[in-house]
Amino acid sequence: MKSFVFLLLAICHVAADGVIANKEEYLKELNEERRIYAKKARIPNMYKLFWDDYLEETVRTKSHNCDGKTCRIVYRTPNAEAYRHAQNMVKYLFGDDERPELIKDYKTLHMNGNEDFTPGQKKIGCVARKTIQNKLKGYGDFVYNSYCLMAPEGDGESWNVPRGEPGSACGQGFQNDDGLCSPVQKAQSSARGGAGSGSGPTSGPASSENSTLITDGASYAQVGTVILLFLISLIL
Repeated sequence: MKSFVFLLLAICHVAADGVIANKEEYLKELNEERRIYAKKARIPNMYKLFWDDYLEETVRTKSHNCDGKTCRIVYRTPNAEAYRHAQNMVKYLFGDDERPELIKDYKTLHMNGNEDFTPGQKKIGCVARKTIQNKLKGYGDFVYNSYCLMAPEGDGESWNVPRGEPGSACGQGFQNDDGLCSPVQKAQSSARGGAGSGSGPTSGPASSENSTLITDGASYAQVGTVILLFLISLIL
């Protein structure tokens, strides 16, 4: 009976991770940030990000072992201190002389700020999960409210491309989309109206009147607690 109660507690705990309720708007904002950075820094190979349901589920189940290989852990939705540090790091590592340091540190450190702008990343999946990191000298605690995986790059080698016109160094099957490398649209997609359907990665940021919503999982936990108490009362 005790084991059953502990199992119910564990189930309620798993529900604590929240969801990104408006993935299209979330992606739209992030891709616009990448586009602005690509133009400012003259990054020729900055790819447009697409939502990947598999990466989201991998984060949710904490089953990833790809970090530094074929993906990167990325902490997002920062508090003021984490955002200030991110801006300082992006500014510090902006120039050509600092590029070797950026690539070197990328292999062993979480590159706060620059992770969002890694040119070669093409997919992202996130959950709303709070992460608190120890403060660095001159900073308070860093608090992030989103936990993401970006893929397929793990080593930062896409930074090792000479600067040039944004969108001018896209890989095969991609084209310049106002500074970002986007997949070449297939003719049959246009014939169907261009909107995808079914499961799998989100086809791309769509226009939406809704704002970005990140739920913290509290409502799920509250419902789970009510159910748990009811079942315990039946057992006892």
